[in-house]
Amino acid sequence: MKIGLITYHRSHNYGAMLQAAALTKVLFDLKHDVRIIDYWPLHQSKIYVLFDIEEFKNDSFKAKLYYLWIFLRSFIPKIIRRIRFNSFYRDHICPFCEKGNDTYDVIVYGSDQIWRKQACNEGYNPIYFGLNNYKKRLNISYAASAGKLPDNIQDEKTFLEYVKNIDNISVRECDLKLFLENHGFKNVFQTLDPTFLLTQKEWNKISIHQNRLIKEPYLLLYDLQCNCFCMDEIIKTANTMGLRIVQLVGTANCFSHKYYRTTDGPYEFLNLVKYADFVFTSSYHGLAFSIIFNRPFYVSLKNNRSRVDSLLRDLSLSDRLINVNGSIPSSHYINWDSVNKQLNTMRNNSLSYINNCINK
Repeated sequence: MKIGLITYHRSHNYGAMLQAAALTKVLFDLKHDVRIIDYWPLHQSKIYVLFDIEEFKNDSFKAKLYYLWIFLRSFIPKIIRRIRFNSFYRDHICPFCEKGNDTYDVIVYGSDQIWRKQACNEGYNPIYFGLNNYKKRLNISYAASAGKLPDNIQDEKTFLEYVKNIDNISVRECDLKLFLENHGFKNVFQTLDPTFLLTQKEWNKISIHQNRLIKEPYLLLYDLQCNCFCMDEIIKTANTMGLRIVQLVGTANCFSHKYYRTTDGPYEFLNLVKYADFVFTSSYHGLAFSIIFNRPFYVSLKNNRSRVDSLLRDLSLSDRLINVNGSIPSSHYINWDSVNKQLNTMRNNSLSYINNCINK
C-alpha cells in the first residue's frame, strides 16, 4: 500500500526530525511503500535561514550592526549544527521524500504540533488537516497535536471544520481528545508520539554514536523553555551525585564547548540522553527519550504542559513533574519495569490503531 506522510520533517529540531524518522520506519517495517510528502511552507523554512535578508533590510542602522555582529559570531556553530542535522536527514528522511505528485492509498498526518496555529498569523494550516490537492483514498491523523486548544470562537469553528476532513482521528494529548469528543467527534483515539513506537533497542541501532560523547558521569540539562530549573538546585543535585553538568541548548551560538553544547544534531542528542546519569528537561522529546532509554529525570515546563501531563499520568510518572524553579526531591527512584510494561501496552495499542486504519 502506498502511504503518504505529512509532518514536520525538515525542522532543525530534535523532536520533529526524530518523530518523522520514527513514524516513517514503523510504516516501512509494516511493509508499506511510505513516502514523506516534501511539504515545507515558507514560514517554516525561513526559521532556519543563516541570514534573513528581509529582516536585515527592514532594521535600523544600529539594529543592522547588531544583527551582523551576532551573525558573524554564530556563523560557524550554525554551520556545524546544520551539517549534523543534514546528516541525520540524509540517512533517515531524504530517502523517503517526494514532492507529492502521485496518488496515495492513505495519507497520514502527524505527529508533532501540526494542528497548532502557524507562524506569521496564518492560523491553522488546512494542508495538515487533509485539505490539499494530493490524491488519496483516506486521510488519517496519527498523534496529531494542537499545542494548545483553540481559545476563541473563530479559531474553534475553523479548527473543528478542518478536522472533519480527517477520516480516522488520533491525537497525542488527552485534552485534545476530550475537546473533539465534546464537540461530537466519535472514535477519537489517543496514541503515542511516534518516537515511542520504536523500542530502546531500535533507537540504539539508529544512533551511529555507539561510544559516549561525554566520558565522565554527567547530569544532562536540556532546558528548552529556558529558566525552568533553579541552577542552584541543579548544581546541588549534581554535586550530591558526583556528576558533571552538561547543558544542551536548542540553538547554535558562539559559546559552544564540550559541556555547553549548541551545535549537536539528532545523533548527538540521542547519545547525550542515552548515556546521561540524570536528565533535567523542559522539552517533550527530552522527556520522551529519557523514558525510552530509562534515564532518571525530572521535567518542568512554563507552557504547553498538556502533552507532558498526559504522558506522565499514563505512565504513573506524574511525580517527575516539578514546579518551575522549584526544589528538586531527594528521592529519584523510578520503577522502570512497571513503566516499560505500561509503555509496551500503549505502544501495541498505537500500532493497532495504525494497522486497523490503514487496512480498512
